Parts: sequence; C-alpha cells; structure tokens
Amino acid sequence: MTTTTTDTLVPEQLWQAIQPLPTPPPRYGGRPRIDDRACLAGVVDQLRTGIPWRLLPTRELGCGSLVTC
Repeated sequence: MTTTTTDTLVPEQLWQAIQPLPTPPPRYGGRPRIDDRACLAGVVDQLRTGIPWRLLPTRELGCGSLVTC
C-alpha cells in the first residue's frame, strides 16, 4: 500500500476519530462532493506550515479549492 500526502497528514487513527463528525452530503444536485479526508488534510497542511490559504497546494492534496477547505 502506498502512502499519500492525505494519509500522512491525516493518519488512520485521527481519521477514525473525526470521520463521524462531518455533516452528510446534500441530497440535491450541485458540485461533485470532495472527500472529507482530503479537505481535512488541506486544513491540517495549512495549520502545520502556516502558509497563506491562497498558496495551499489544493491540486496535490486533492482538496478541491480553497473555499472547500
């Protein structure tokens, strides 16, 4: 199994504790939903590095956009 950036920033034990907390997805149309764990990885990366939100590497983290995080 390969380790991704998301797995490094949000280890399995942390994800198991946080996973029940996000709200369920809406039942109507709209944008495709971004993975909650990837969004959390974006937040953790920003907090860990202290970089401005506008410089968050959203593509590498797979967290959608700055607004999503």
